[in-house]
Order: sequence, then C-alpha cells, then structure tokens
Amino acid sequence: MESGKAGSPVYVEQYGSDAEASVLEERKGSYVTENSSTNRNAYPDDGKYNGYWYRYDRQEYVQTNSAPSTPGAFTKPSSSTKLRGGDYAVLEFGPSSDPDGDTVTYEVQWSYNDGPWLKGANDDSNQTRRTVSIQQEPDYTQVQFRAAAYDNSGAKSSYRYSPVYDVIQNADPQITLSTSNGTTLYEGDVLTLSGQATDNDNGNVVSVKYQINNGTARAITSGISDGSTPISYNKQLSMSLAKLYDGQTAVSGELAEGTAHTLKVWSEDDQGGKSTVETRTFYVVPNRAPSVSLNQFSEKSELLNHEKITISGTTSDAEGNNVSVEYVLNDDSAVGVHEGAAGAFEFDIPLVNLEEGTNTLTVKVTDSYGFTSSKTVNVNKNLNETPVNSGVIRYEVLPPEGQAQSLVLWLQKELGDLNVNAHISMVNDGEVENYQPMNLSNSANINEVLTEDEFVYDAGSVKSSIMLKVEFRRDDPAADKAIKLISGVLD
Repeated sequence: MESGKAGSPVYVEQYGSDAEASVLEERKGSYVTENSSTNRNAYPDDGKYNGYWYRYDRQEYVQTNSAPSTPGAFTKPSSSTKLRGGDYAVLEFGPSSDPDGDTVTYEVQWSYNDGPWLKGANDDSNQTRRTVSIQQEPDYTQVQFRAAAYDNSGAKSSYRYSPVYDVIQNADPQITLSTSNGTTLYEGDVLTLSGQATDNDNGNVVSVKYQINNGTARAITSGISDGSTPISYNKQLSMSLAKLYDGQTAVSGELAEGTAHTLKVWSEDDQGGKSTVETRTFYVVPNRAPSVSLNQFSEKSELLNHEKITISGTTSDAEGNNVSVEYVLNDDSAVGVHEGAAGAFEFDIPLVNLEEGTNTLTVKVTDSYGFTSSKTVNVNKNLNETPVNSGVIRYEVLPPEGQAQSLVLWLQKELGDLNVNAHISMVNDGEVENYQPMNLSNSANINEVLTEDEFVYDAGSVKSSIMLKVEFRRDDPAADKAIKLISGVLD
C-alpha cells in the first residue's frame, strides 16, 4: 500500500495525445500507476481528463504525520545558577523543527526534589523563552525543568531536560528609615540615617547600605540575625562645601543647590535577599561667601604724620560662621584686624604709612571654610608742609612708689628760636586733672648747640595721679630747633 500526503496514486495512459484521442477516443489503452502531486479530486475515475484517460488505483489512500524534533538544550539558567524561592527563573532552550512543516508549540514542566512534574495553566506557546515562579517552600531544595514540542496534528517530541538547580529558600530582609523627606541642609548641617533592619531567617548576615543619587553604594552596618531581634543602624553625614561627608571621607559628588537629591537605604542578607529600597529626597544650600562693606570715610585735613585715620565697616555671614578680617595697604603685607563673629569692625592706619598721592586699601573677609570676599577703596594723601610753630606734649608720670609730692624737670633743647614752659597736674586717683605752672628755676648752656632749662613743682602733699604738659613755641616760621631730652626726679 502506498502512503504519503502529496496526493493519490493513479493510472495514466501511456500513449496518445489529445489530438489522437479524437480518433482513438474509444481506445483506452493500457494504464500505469503514477504518483501525482495534483489534488486527486481533479481526476475522473475511468474517464478522460485533458485528453488522457484516468482511473483511481483501487488501493486505499492513507495519510501519515511525523512528530517534531526534540527541543534544543537549555541555555538559561546556567548550570551553576542557584535559584531563590519567591523569585522568578528565566528559562531558555533551543527550538524544535517539524519535518512536515507544521507549526510547533512547546510545553514546559518542572519538578521539585524529583517529585511530580508540574506545569502552568494555559502555558503552551511557540516561545522558547519562559518565566517560571520558584515556589517558596522550605522543603523545596532542588528543581529541574523539561520541555517538549507539539505540532498542530498533536504529534509530540521527546522531552529535553535541564540541569538540576539548587533552590535557596530565604526570606527577604526588611528595612525602616526614620529620615525625614524633603530636608534642606545648610553648611555644617547633619543628615542622619537611622532605622532598623529585620530578617526572619536565623543566622543570616544582614547588611544595611545607602546610596546618594547614583553614587557608590556604601555600608552603614551589619549584623547576624536571630530571626526576630531588629538590627539598629545610625549614620551621620555632615554637609560641607556642597558635599556630604562621613567623617573626613566625601560620600557624594558636589551637590547643586535647588536640585532634589536622592537618598536610598536598603538591607541585604548573605543569601541573596534584598529588602525594598527606602527613598528620601533632600536639598542643599552650599556655604556662601561672607560679605564686607566699608563705612563712608570723611575727608580730614590738618593731620600730622604721627596721627592715624580710622577705617570702619561691617561683615556678615549667611551661615553664621566666624570670620577673619584683614587689610592690605598698597603692596604691603596683610594686617589682621578681627577674628570672631561677623559684625562691625574698625582699625587705624598711621598716616605715615600712606604714600603721597593715591593709596589702594583692600579689606578682605574670610569665613571658617575659606570662602572670601573683599572691598577695595582708594585713599588719597595730599601733603601740605606748613611749619608747626607751637605745640603741646602730654606725659603721664608713674612714680616708682606709686605716689610723689614734688618733681624736678630738666629739658634739653637746641639753642635758637624755641621757647619752652611746663605745667603739671598732681592730684589723687579719680580726681579731675588740675594743671599748674612749674617754676623755671634755672637755665644754662650745656655746649655751643644745647641749653638746659630746670623746672620745679611741689604739690604740698603726696599725690598718685601725675600728668606733665610741655608747651613749645617758635616765633620764626623757618626755625627748626627742637627739644632733645626730657628727664627729671620725683620726691
């Protein structure tokens, strides 16, 4: 008996064309068996078709079907993979082929601990990649998969088996995080990461980790779970110069102001379990430079070189940091004038330190983090050399015994146009100064260029507060004579 799906066997006349058939129409000739690929319904039984005579073979026609090939080997998971209860396993195996060209579908099954083969409901499809949920049962320690192919006539291939995989039955740890959401950090503020981690599996090593934005994941703490007692954690990150620091170590990149930054905290165990990730956003206001302002300086005149000018101003710091204030005059070295809290300041500059003409004065303020700002002004010094023909000098006299009754004063001066007299105030502490003229008791030349005047005074009783006032006068504006030495004795 012939068999096949290509068509029915038939007898075909060996001779005679269609033209000859008109003459030999009644002559059927002999018949031979031929396998025809044409639909058998197109041929008449013991009749002529397209000029030739046909009749069906009296043998019974039988159609047969071949099963598809066994699916290819499993490529996923790899043979060394350990699967976790409660997770999903991604399976992948090679395709099957069908010799009859039929459509192929695949059935996937699995077995735990060499037990019954299981399969998902309505799981047959033409896909060679499947996702299977691994059951979280303490007794399930191993699992194996197998796949078979079916054609659309129901023919089934043999099974392709996967390796046997170890199954880790482990509960995921849990995490809590008490850090507030939406915190704003200023310079020197602290971001506290605190909470608890728990793991129901006794003996697991549990680690708590954190991450700032998309930076490196870092450990906070770790501990061994007893299955019930929480593992507490606490980490303090300080904000400095637009970065977060764990002690001296920067744990973030530079954080931009006005941007929502992300903190992530989670726990992991040594069996591959991981908690949900707790996420918080926070904002930063990086340290800002302090500011300095100078008070308006009024023009001054008739100053002498030994006098001083006073510069004043105010500093401020938005973060409340301590500041230092210094000034630089022209190209001189910096001179410090203030250390401490921001606020008002002032300092004196000796007039003799100013150059004639324009002087550049720069005042700089620096906070405790090294941020600075400055203010620069010009100070003009115009020289007016007007001779000084009179003046007064005051001295405080400190008796070695703390008090005295009388004073003898000697003034050495250059010979020439220079007149000198002296006044003294001898009172007790707390009393108002009361100047009295001292008596010129003697005057004598020391040599050809110097002369010495002697002044004396007796207060009548001992006094503790003694002030001496020396007055000098030159009548000639061109004179240049001066006092060279002042000395005396107390009694």
